[in-house]
Amino acid sequence: MTLKDAILKVKVLDRTELDERLMRSTVKLENDLTVAIPNSLIHFEKKVAIPQIIADWIEYFKNRGGTLYGSTNPFTCYGQAIIKDFEGDHEEVLRWIRDNSDTYARAWLDSYTIEEEKRYYVRFKFIEDSYSYLTLIKHLNAWTLSSIKLDKKFRTEHTRKQLEDAEFGWVFNCPGIEVEEVEE
Repeated sequence: MTLKDAILKVKVLDRTELDERLMRSTVKLENDLTVAIPNSLIHFEKKVAIPQIIADWIEYFKNRGGTLYGSTNPFTCYGQAIIKDFEGDHEEVLRWIRDNSDTYARAWLDSYTIEEEKRYYVRFKFIEDSYSYLTLIKHLNAWTLSSIKLDKKFRTEHTRKQLEDAEFGWVFNCPGIEVEEVEE
Protein backbone atom coordinates (compact mmCIF):
# COMPACT_ATOMS: atom_id res chain seq x y z
CA MET A 1 0.00 0.00 0.00
CA THR A 2 1.37 3.43 -0.91
CA LEU A 3 1.01 6.54 1.20
CA LYS A 4 -1.39 7.90 -1.41
CA ASP A 5 -3.65 4.89 -0.88
CA ALA A 6 -3.54 5.34 2.89
CA ILE A 7 -4.66 8.97 2.86
CA LEU A 8 -8.42 9.25 2.59
CA LYS A 9 -10.56 12.32 2.34
CA VAL A 10 -13.05 12.32 5.16
CA LYS A 11 -16.07 14.33 6.15
CA VAL A 12 -16.38 14.93 9.88
CA LEU A 13 -19.93 14.04 10.88
CA ASP A 14 -19.78 14.41 14.64
CA ARG A 15 -17.26 15.25 17.36
CA THR A 16 -17.57 13.63 20.77
CA GLU A 17 -15.43 14.66 23.71
CA LEU A 18 -14.82 11.66 25.96
CA ASP A 19 -12.52 13.41 28.38
CA GLU A 20 -10.05 16.29 28.33
CA ARG A 21 -7.27 14.19 26.80
CA LEU A 22 -9.17 12.21 24.19
CA MET A 23 -11.42 13.68 21.55
CA ARG A 24 -13.00 11.46 18.91
CA SER A 25 -14.72 12.28 15.66
CA THR A 26 -17.15 10.26 13.64
CA VAL A 27 -16.00 10.49 10.05
CA LYS A 28 -17.33 9.30 6.75
CA LEU A 29 -14.68 7.81 4.47
CA GLU A 30 -14.58 8.06 0.68
CA ASN A 31 -16.13 4.59 0.41
CA ASP A 32 -19.12 5.70 2.58
CA LEU A 33 -17.93 3.70 5.58
CA THR A 34 -18.49 5.59 8.86
CA VAL A 35 -15.98 5.14 11.71
CA ALA A 36 -15.00 6.84 14.96
CA ILE A 37 -11.32 7.76 15.24
CA PRO A 38 -9.20 9.92 17.56
CA ASN A 39 -8.76 13.53 16.44
CA SER A 40 -5.00 13.09 16.66
CA LEU A 41 -5.28 11.07 13.44
CA ILE A 42 -7.23 13.80 11.64
CA HIS A 43 -5.62 16.82 10.05
CA PHE A 44 -8.13 19.67 10.31
CA GLU A 45 -7.40 22.26 7.60
CA LYS A 46 -7.57 25.85 8.72
CA LYS A 47 -8.63 28.29 6.07
CA VAL A 48 -6.06 30.99 5.34
CA ALA A 49 -7.03 34.65 5.61
CA ILE A 50 -6.40 36.83 2.57
CA PRO A 51 -7.22 40.42 1.59
CA GLN A 52 -10.43 41.05 -0.36
CA ILE A 53 -8.55 42.03 -3.53
CA ILE A 54 -6.74 38.66 -3.54
CA ALA A 55 -10.05 36.81 -3.13
CA ASP A 56 -11.41 38.84 -6.06
CA TRP A 57 -8.37 37.83 -8.13
CA ILE A 58 -8.82 34.12 -7.32
CA GLU A 59 -12.51 34.20 -8.23
CA TYR A 60 -11.78 36.24 -11.37
CA PHE A 61 -9.36 33.58 -12.66
CA LYS A 62 -11.38 30.57 -11.55
CA ASN A 63 -14.48 31.96 -13.29
CA ARG A 64 -12.44 32.20 -16.51
CA GLY A 65 -11.09 28.65 -16.24
CA GLY A 66 -7.67 29.88 -15.14
CA THR A 67 -5.11 27.79 -13.29
CA LEU A 68 -3.17 28.44 -10.11
CA TYR A 69 0.05 28.90 -12.10
CA GLY A 70 -1.69 31.07 -14.69
CA SER A 71 -3.06 33.35 -11.98
CA THR A 72 0.46 33.93 -10.65
CA ASN A 73 1.90 34.62 -14.10
CA PRO A 74 -1.06 35.91 -16.13
CA PHE A 75 0.74 37.76 -18.93
CA THR A 76 2.95 34.83 -19.87
CA CYS A 77 0.09 32.31 -19.70
CA TYR A 78 -2.81 34.32 -21.10
CA GLY A 79 -1.51 37.64 -22.46
CA GLN A 80 -2.42 41.19 -21.43
CA ALA A 81 -6.11 40.80 -22.33
CA ILE A 82 -6.80 38.44 -19.40
CA ILE A 83 -6.84 41.28 -16.87
CA LYS A 84 -8.63 43.98 -18.87
CA ASP A 85 -11.88 43.40 -16.94
CA PHE A 86 -10.29 42.95 -13.50
CA GLU A 87 -11.38 45.76 -11.17
CA GLY A 88 -8.33 46.29 -9.06
CA ASP A 89 -4.61 46.91 -9.16
CA HIS A 90 -3.09 43.82 -10.78
CA GLU A 91 0.43 44.97 -9.87
CA GLU A 92 -0.54 45.13 -6.19
CA VAL A 93 -2.07 41.65 -6.45
CA LEU A 94 0.96 40.10 -8.15
CA ARG A 95 3.28 41.73 -5.58
CA TRP A 96 1.18 40.26 -2.75
CA ILE A 97 1.19 36.82 -4.40
CA ARG A 98 4.98 36.96 -4.80
CA ASP A 99 5.42 37.90 -1.11
CA ASN A 100 2.81 35.39 0.16
CA SER A 101 3.05 32.51 -2.32
CA ASP A 102 2.38 29.68 0.16
CA THR A 103 -0.70 31.42 1.56
CA TYR A 104 -1.93 32.18 -1.96
CA ALA A 105 -1.56 28.55 -3.07
CA ARG A 106 -3.45 27.31 0.00
CA ALA A 107 -6.20 29.88 -0.62
CA TRP A 108 -6.53 28.77 -4.25
CA LEU A 109 -6.53 25.06 -3.42
CA ASP A 110 -8.19 24.79 0.00
CA SER A 111 -10.41 27.88 0.31
CA TYR A 112 -9.98 30.99 2.41
CA THR A 113 -11.56 33.64 4.59
CA ILE A 114 -11.40 37.37 3.94
CA GLU A 115 -9.12 39.42 6.21
CA GLU A 116 -10.91 42.20 7.96
CA GLU A 117 -9.11 45.38 6.89
CA LYS A 118 -8.18 47.89 9.56
CA ARG A 119 -10.29 51.01 9.45
CA TYR A 120 -9.29 54.46 10.64
CA TYR A 121 -10.77 57.77 11.73
CA VAL A 122 -8.75 60.70 10.39
CA ARG A 123 -8.98 63.80 12.59
CA PHE A 124 -7.43 67.17 11.89
CA LYS A 125 -5.95 68.20 15.26
CA PHE A 126 -6.30 71.98 15.20
CA ILE A 127 -9.91 72.19 14.03
CA GLU A 128 -13.01 72.19 16.25
CA ASP A 129 -13.97 68.57 17.08
CA SER A 130 -17.40 68.76 15.48
CA TYR A 131 -15.82 69.54 12.09
CA SER A 132 -12.50 67.76 12.30
CA TYR A 133 -13.05 64.25 10.86
CA LEU A 134 -12.31 63.43 7.24
CA THR A 135 -15.61 62.26 5.76
CA LEU A 136 -16.65 60.95 2.36
CA ILE A 137 -20.06 61.98 1.07
CA LYS A 138 -20.76 58.76 -0.81
CA HIS A 139 -23.39 59.83 -3.33
CA LEU A 140 -21.29 62.82 -4.42
CA ASN A 141 -17.94 61.05 -4.10
CA ALA A 142 -16.77 64.21 -2.37
CA TRP A 143 -14.67 64.70 0.76
CA THR A 144 -15.42 67.09 3.59
CA LEU A 145 -14.70 67.63 7.28
CA SER A 146 -17.45 66.82 9.76
CA SER A 147 -18.20 64.95 12.95
CA ILE A 148 -18.17 61.15 13.04
CA LYS A 149 -21.17 59.98 11.04
CA LEU A 150 -22.98 56.66 11.39
CA ASP A 151 -25.26 57.46 8.45
CA LYS A 152 -25.06 55.27 5.31
CA LYS A 153 -24.70 58.38 3.13
CA PHE A 154 -21.35 59.21 4.72
CA ARG A 155 -18.17 57.33 5.57
CA THR A 156 -15.87 58.47 8.36
CA GLU A 157 -14.18 55.07 8.80
CA HIS A 158 -11.64 54.47 6.04
CA THR A 159 -9.22 51.70 5.15
CA ARG A 160 -5.64 52.59 4.30
CA LYS A 161 -6.31 51.64 0.69
CA GLN A 162 -9.38 53.88 0.47
CA LEU A 163 -7.34 56.80 1.80
CA GLU A 164 -4.42 56.11 -0.53
CA ASP A 165 -6.73 55.71 -3.56
CA ALA A 166 -8.24 59.13 -2.76
CA GLU A 167 -4.70 60.57 -2.44
CA PHE A 168 -4.96 60.97 1.33
CA GLY A 169 -2.12 58.53 2.08
CA TRP A 170 -0.11 61.43 3.47
CA VAL A 171 -2.33 61.60 6.59
CA PHE A 172 -0.43 58.66 8.10
CA ASN A 173 2.78 60.76 8.27
CA CYS A 174 1.45 64.22 9.10
CA PRO A 175 1.97 65.68 12.61
CA GLY A 176 -1.21 67.78 12.34
CA ILE A 177 -3.35 64.71 11.74
CA GLU A 178 -4.45 62.13 14.27
CA VAL A 179 -5.15 58.72 12.72
CA GLU A 180 -7.06 56.47 15.10
CA GLU A 181 -7.76 52.79 14.44
CA VAL A 182 -11.46 51.99 14.70
CA GLU A 183 -12.18 49.40 17.38
CA GLU A 184 -14.89 46.81 16.79
